[in-house]
Amino acid sequence: EFRRVLFRSDYGQPSTMTFLPNGDFLLADGYQNGRIIRYNAKGELVLQFGSVGSGPGQFDLVHGVAVGPEGKIYTADRNNNRIEVFTPDGQFIEEWPDVIDPVGVYIDDKEGVWVVSAGGNRILKYNTNGQLLTYFGGYGKTTGGFDGGLARPHQMAVDSEGNLYVTGYDGPWLNKFVPKPDGDPARLVGQPYKLPQ
Repeated sequence: EFRRVLFRSDYGQPSTMTFLPNGDFLLADGYQNGRIIRYNAKGELVLQFGSVGSGPGQFDLVHGVAVGPEGKIYTADRNNNRIEVFTPDGQFIEEWPDVIDPVGVYIDDKEGVWVVSAGGNRILKYNTNGQLLTYFGGYGKTTGGFDGGLARPHQMAVDSEGNLYVTGYDGPWLNKFVPKPDGDPARLVGQPYKLPQ
């Protein structure tokens, strides 16, 4: 049973959120407002940062958010085709340009920064310095297509056994990728990254 708590704000179609170990959460208010909002566990506003635009610290459809080592905030700035990185208090650090249509960010326990590229129909792996390490996937619109076919993938998650699940906006299916026993560990997505308490 749940008790409903309603957050009222001037949201502009928020796209995703992520939680921090202390119960705070980040909301990507992405489609219109171009900002990240942080609330504490009680639902009180802590801070917000970002605005609509293409400059450093601005967004044009912020569509993904994840927290990694040192509490850095990694954001998928979809229409600007980049990843932007911020300090825990929302100060701009850097951008990783030329990431086609990023819609999701997932950081694993080995500090791999995995980016879901909807337009590229791929899953990209970066290190925390923004260096592209590997990628996989390709376009596949039918369920009878090739193994691993993606149709505008949007989010990804890993279960406790290491299986990777990828949702697709255009595909009427959910992809499940099972690690091969002899698979290259550098190409396997690990468990979710957890900030120390």
